[in-house]
Amino acid sequence: MRKLASIQKILRTEAIEGADSIEKATVLGWELVI
Repeated sequence: MRKLASIQKILRTEAIEGADSIEKATVLGWELVI
C-alpha cells in the first residue's frame, strides 16, 4: 500500500509581508503557507 501522507516537523516559520493571518513554513525543503 502507498503512503499518502506523513507527519513532519516544521523547521521554521516566517511572517509574510502584507499578510495578517498567514505565515510561511519550511518542511523538507518545501515552503508552505500555514
